[in-house]
Amino acid sequence: MNHDHHAGNKKIKESQGEDQAKTSDQSARPFLQQWCDLSLDRKIESCIGFVGLAFAGILAWTAWYQLDAMKDQLTEIKNGSEDTKTIAESAKAQSESTKVMAESMLRDQRAWVGPHGVSNPQVKPGIPVGLDIHYVNGGRSPAKNFSVITALRYQPSNEKFIREYRTIKATQAMVAMYPNMTVSADLSEIRLVLDQTQIDQLRSGSHKLFVFGKYNYSTINVEGGGTFCMFFHRDLTKAPGWCDSYNEAC
Repeated sequence: MNHDHHAGNKKIKESQGEDQAKTSDQSARPFLQQWCDLSLDRKIESCIGFVGLAFAGILAWTAWYQLDAMKDQLTEIKNGSEDTKTIAESAKAQSESTKVMAESMLRDQRAWVGPHGVSNPQVKPGIPVGLDIHYVNGGRSPAKNFSVITALRYQPSNEKFIREYRTIKATQAMVAMYPNMTVSADLSEIRLVLDQTQIDQLRSGSHKLFVFGKYNYSTINVEGGGTFCMFFHRDLTKAPGWCDSYNEAC
């Protein structure tokens, strides 16, 4: 009985040893021989699997390469955008600087015309109020088509001065007014006549007499002009003084 049991175990061990030897022999066989022993279907399946793995690897490498390239492009775009912004800001600053320089040169070379002084005040009863207003071109270029409108206003001192161009005198436009040239206008042509009572009111300070006007001319690529305002003192023999406002030039 024991003999038979040992014999059976021996056969099982011999069978297992044969299987292990067979497997070892198969593993030791060259890869090419194993490949040749495969069936056609197994070969096709193996090829498809290998191609799939290779394709997946190529896709993964391509994706990584494109991602790296996109990072480089984004960096270049960002740097390029900053450079473009810097160039644009520099160009804008240069343009503004050039504009300011051109305007400065234009102001330096253009004509500048305006009232320069007055003389010969005449405020007497029964005759037109008279005053010579002198305009001068203090610039470096001729002033063309110079013209001026002048007005007089007699009113109570406690009233707000209103610039109404009713009693006016218009000086005809001149062809050209050259640098340092002076032009005078006489207010007597307005023909504002005051009586003795009105003159006494001026001397007492209860009333005022204003002289004001506006003028225009052309110069280098610019239309010039301005406004002026003066008032007679209580001592009517003195030259009028300048108002606190409405004396502007452009």
